[in-house]
Amino acid sequence: GWYSTRDPTLHAEHLDRAENPRAAEAYLAAARAEASARRPEAALALIQRGRQLEAAAPIRFELAALAGDLHAELDQGHASIAAFEQALADATGDRDRARAWIGIAFARRLMSDVSLGLAALDAADPYAARDDSVQARARIAYLRGSLHFAVGNAAECRRYHEQALTLAHAAGDAECEAQALSGLADALYAQGRMRSAHAAFLRCLDLCARASLTRLALPNHCMVAIIDIYLGETDAALARFERVRRIARELRYRFAETMCDEAASWVLVFSGRFEEARDALSRGLDLARAIGARRFETILLVNLARLRTHEGAFDEARRCLQEAWALSEEVGHRFAGPLVLAGLAAVARTEEERNAALEDGERWLADGCVSHCHLGFRQTAIDLALDHGKWDEAQRHATELEDYLRDEPLPLMDFLMARGRVLADAGRGAADVAALKKCRERAVALQAVGYLPSLERALAASR
Repeated sequence: GWYSTRDPTLHAEHLDRAENPRAAEAYLAAARAEASARRPEAALALIQRGRQLEAAAPIRFELAALAGDLHAELDQGHASIAAFEQALADATGDRDRARAWIGIAFARRLMSDVSLGLAALDAADPYAARDDSVQARARIAYLRGSLHFAVGNAAECRRYHEQALTLAHAAGDAECEAQALSGLADALYAQGRMRSAHAAFLRCLDLCARASLTRLALPNHCMVAIIDIYLGETDAALARFERVRRIARELRYRFAETMCDEAASWVLVFSGRFEEARDALSRGLDLARAIGARRFETILLVNLARLRTHEGAFDEARRCLQEAWALSEEVGHRFAGPLVLAGLAAVARTEEERNAALEDGERWLADGCVSHCHLGFRQTAIDLALDHGKWDEAQRHATELEDYLRDEPLPLMDFLMARGRVLADAGRGAADVAALKKCRERAVALQAVGYLPSLERALAASR
């Protein structure tokens, strides 16, 4: 009894040695203490021993559910699902069953298993309804919105996150509210409303700071940094990625760490900083594969293919893109499919092959995709049209991009459109020297050094 409040682990071990029937419950208390102290492995070891002992079903359920939460925190999706399935077997009521199915859905989201994640939420729904748990319903709505974001369904993403926010307010749950705000920002991002999304992510971060939700804040910091790049704040974005990566490592939050490397590799490749991109690509791919984050792995492979294309290793670039396409088929092409197709067009062996990839990409865009698909695809399509002297096509893709961003223009994309148009004019023999110089200045300001050579060549030819 003296040890129970001073050393919960030793207390549990004493009861265990004495074959006391309260030993499993003591291991649960000790595991919770270790989890609160951010020692998940120690907590999991205590849970394992606790589940080996005789205990009532409610204690066994809590041990398994805590293990599921901890495995998810460590980005161990399969282990988390297995633990929550054990929890289901020990569940004694609707609240327990809803919690277990929600845990399974959360793990499925980590692994980009959208259909199985939605099926888990379908299973959770009736239990949450019968238990009349507003908090559980808020979590279900949030996860539904997040899973729809993963497949590029922006309308459903927004609808469910709006539901989650209403329910979170009713439950008075700050974490649910922050999750819903993050989800609504995701929906705005998915629809190409980047400036609105930026403001929404900052509102979420403000709530995270007030409620000490450090872990939840990290992916939202990544999203702010991603949009900062489109707003022309490259240095600020890279600095934020570095801060988030450091904290994610301290918290052992590999999902957020992977997200940092995925996004940082993109901006470094775009900026022509290929040597710096290598480390982020290598780290990011290892982490994405370790935790089963297939969406991140897909985009990392696209970025790696761009690096290999720059190096002239076209066969290796194609292998990366073929692997990315296989992953995209698993998670749904609306998240990154057009990016993969744009990459395949860039390394196509024939004009026919290139045109087919571009046509397929445009079909997917018309079907509805996350905003970065529109931006990245048009960027590559403009470049390819310029490379092959298709001046009208370069202009068309610039116009499509302009129309997509008409409500909320972005400095980076404004530059890419202006560059496409001014180089197309130069290609036709109607070079605008002042416009070329202005584009060169913008390229330097935006650190888009990979786009300088084409502008320099056009200026040299116009003298």
